Amino acid sequence: MAEIEFSFIADDPVRIGTLQSALTEFEGRSRVKVRARVFPWATAWEELFKIVVSEAGPDVSEIGTTWLSSLVSMNALRPFSGQEVAALGGPSVFVPAAWQSGSVRNNVGAWVIWAIPYTTDPWVLYYRRDLLAQAGIDEQAAFQTLERLEGTLHRLQESGMPSPWVIPTVQSYVALHALAHWVWGAGGHFIRADGKRTRFNEPEARAGMLACFRLHRYIAPAARNLDAAQVTELFRMGGVAVALAGHWLLDTMRQGGAAPVVSANLGLAIPPGVPFVGGTGLVLWRHCRHVREAVELVRFLSSDQAQAKYGVQIGLPTRLAALERPPFTTDPGYKVIGQSLRIGRGFQATYMWGLVEEKLTAAVAELWAEVFANPDIDLEAVIAERMGALAARLDSILSG
Repeated sequence: MAEIEFSFIADDPVRIGTLQSALTEFEGRSRVKVRARVFPWATAWEELFKIVVSEAGPDVSEIGTTWLSSLVSMNALRPFSGQEVAALGGPSVFVPAAWQSGSVRNNVGAWVIWAIPYTTDPWVLYYRRDLLAQAGIDEQAAFQTLERLEGTLHRLQESGMPSPWVIPTVQSYVALHALAHWVWGAGGHFIRADGKRTRFNEPEARAGMLACFRLHRYIAPAARNLDAAQVTELFRMGGVAVALAGHWLLDTMRQGGAAPVVSANLGLAIPPGVPFVGGTGLVLWRHCRHVREAVELVRFLSSDQAQAKYGVQIGLPTRLAALERPPFTTDPGYKVIGQSLRIGRGFQATYMWGLVEEKLTAAVAELWAEVFANPDIDLEAVIAERMGALAARLDSILSG
């Protein structure tokens, strides 16, 4: 019996147990032994980098979608062939944003598939229906456009709500993910499709950033400089009226522990602009010695049957067929999440995107800190200065 090693990322005991059950089923079906390694999110990238350096370890790994371009640039992965992709059902069976995140354009302009979508993480707006009603706001129209979102936050503040708005603003990748809604919504981009030049300093992208950072006036002091977990905690305990976050906030609410008034008045809406969709993918390492068995595991884990059986306990699905089944057809919250999945976008795994994402993440955090410290600064000028300087530095590297 062949034996392969699979690493996945998890902090939740439920996810670990469910994935172990899935691997046990695969072993029974395939007569392939799977050794599992679990990496927590906090150290997952470091563990994956160790695999790159040692050129040994797992045959198959789960990775964050935005890490793909870095691993490809290190020549650490084995691409999937056209025949292997066809055996999965082809690109059309997957959520478009999820499929897009697994391919990288090569030197001759062709797309190469390096990762198969495994889980998705769509972002949505969470809001307090009771607080909107008290402010006389029609929740059906409150978030339809970026302008209406700002108007809704203004009316909440005028009605006496001390903390209308929160998004992640401390230095972390999720703060950049949040900003993407406004950049894409304004018609902007972060990087050129070939990865040879940045685009976040173009007028459209800067206009989106300006619209996002302008909302600082609706973020109370207690809601500033928070990461994703702190945003979740603030909203579920009733400390804010509207939050932008991934699907994990709904999961946390459903697991209990939220303030009763929040649970009783929870509303979800598709974010204006273009929703961000993150998630994970499955990759094969270049050092993989049991390719046939490893591909078989990827096909099983990403199959519609496995996603239907193990459901959201592993992660939100990547296949469009899953969105036609409960809970996406029966649960009001998951209906909104499913809609966000269908129309959302992820970061394209372009050449050197890992470097661009790292530098942009730091720059976004610095901008938030400056805005909070000096709320009357000329935002448009500061954004233009910061993004212009960063784009010039990165463009010299990318074009070289």
